[in-house]
Amino acid sequence: MTVPEMGKLRINIASFEKWYANQIKYHKVTGEEPGKELKAWSYSVPEIAEILEINDTVVYDLINKNNMEVVVVDYWKRIPKDSFQKWYDSQSRYRTKEDREKDVIC
Repeated sequence: MTVPEMGKLRINIASFEKWYANQIKYHKVTGEEPGKELKAWSYSVPEIAEILEINDTVVYDLINKNNMEVVVVDYWKRIPKDSFQKWYDSQSRYRTKEDREKDVIC
């Protein structure tokens, strides 16, 4: 929340911290990693590629073909974790390393 004060805009600290926790581009001078909250509820395309051990391009194809929910943050596509899990549970072609190991055991 911004508040005009003596001709300048002042930003409420809590509002700034909420914004900072949900962005990935800007870094504080303290070195604190940005996007903690964003990363808690969503995956990046490279993270999904790593989880499924596939190429980023394949992930983009999956997003486009399967109408996965996508949130754009600073021009970066993020997939909500619950949306990814719903898609993952509805298909059987792409598997995590752990699930492939379980499949071999069974």
